[in-house]
Amino acid sequence: MNVRELSKLTGLSGNTIRRVIKKVYPDKIRNGVAVELNNDEVVMVKDWLAINHQTLINVTSPNGKVTLPEPVKTSYLTKSDLKEFARDIVSETIKALIPLIQPQQPAQIQFTQDYFSILGYCNVNRIQLTFSEAIKFGKEAARLSREQNIEIREIPDERYGRVKSYKIDILNSVFEV
Repeated sequence: MNVRELSKLTGLSGNTIRRVIKKVYPDKIRNGVAVELNNDEVVMVKDWLAINHQTLINVTSPNGKVTLPEPVKTSYLTKSDLKEFARDIVSETIKALIPLIQPQQPAQIQFTQDYFSILGYCNVNRIQLTFSEAIKFGKEAARLSREQNIEIREIPDERYGRVKSYKIDILNSVFEV
């Protein structure tokens, strides 16, 4: 059996077969060309290939000639396997990172209004006031705020332009009296 026949039967290149023959039977290669191999020599080449992880199915000889079947396919990673593997790794990594990347939902800001004008406080608490009473309560709230060193704010008002607003604690104490 020559190199070309072995190459066709094994699925390996002619150069690979020549290298194997050169390792197993160095005297069978003359001037870079391999001489015919007998059945025992073919079996030895097959064994050498099997030892070096290029496993072949058993050699059969139905008509007296040695024929080598197709090599057993070993499991190699293909590009599509690598792409699928990479896709899985990336998707798992992203799933793990999403909770860290997403901004945390801020706690609900609770708006509590702690400053009111005199008329605004009266409207919320359903207290009826005349204009002169509002001025009197405003002066009292301003006096208490200054005594307790609490800020008096100015807010826009559609009727009077700008009016003073006082902390709700001050207004509660003014209207209790």
